[in-house]
Amino acid sequence: MLTALMGVLSAARYMYQAGAVHVARYSIYIGGDLTGLSLAEKEAALQSNISLVSTIFQVASAAGMFGTMLVMPLLFKRWNYKQIIMGTCVLGAVSSLAIWFIGYENFLWCVPFFVISCIPLGAINICTYAMLGDCLDYMEWKTGVRATGLGAAVQGFIAKFGNAISTSFIIVMYMIVHLDVASINASVTANPLEMSDTVRTGMFSLISIIPAISLILCIIPLFFYDLVGEKKERITKELAEQRAARGIVIEEG
Repeated sequence: MLTALMGVLSAARYMYQAGAVHVARYSIYIGGDLTGLSLAEKEAALQSNISLVSTIFQVASAAGMFGTMLVMPLLFKRWNYKQIIMGTCVLGAVSSLAIWFIGYENFLWCVPFFVISCIPLGAINICTYAMLGDCLDYMEWKTGVRATGLGAAVQGFIAKFGNAISTSFIIVMYMIVHLDVASINASVTANPLEMSDTVRTGMFSLISIIPAISLILCIIPLFFYDLVGEKKERITKELAEQRAARGIVIEEG
């Protein structure tokens, strides 16, 4: 339950991916001067801005997440799953807060912090699977039954809930900042520079302050997670003895 709760509370970490195009459309503009451009030229510039900003988000997210996944074997040699998640979440939260204070008007200065903020994505994705395995070991050690299907169901629920929460946050933010998308001409791309500061700040919070809060909250259940160190080693040893007594042999590949 603690592992599942951690995954649920960290759901807003997906905002860096889910919220990218919305932030690009209504908050951030890093293109050239739009003054004096024809309608067609302005439309092309705005579309180019959305593509560029969205691409930057995707590249930064991939660099932070997959880069972390690649170095996880090295991290496992020094720290346990709990320590890795707590450490990377604090790092990600601090980086996300830095993005908030840098602001949407200095977007390019935020890019390195986007990479850092996505480090918890890779750490949580890898460690959650491992921690669920430890939880299944604990249940088997206590009851003699291994509920592998339950672990798969929990992992699936966490992933789907995270995606649902990300989408919900976007819709709720539209309501909070009173952004009526239906009133915007569908044939003309919205200009972030013409949006109010409330709208731009609110949309920018989707990839800054909201993920920061989520990453801090997800640490709380981990303070009560104790399947680490000597306890984990003892359970692993006793479980192996229980399996041997039942004639179950697990070969390590």
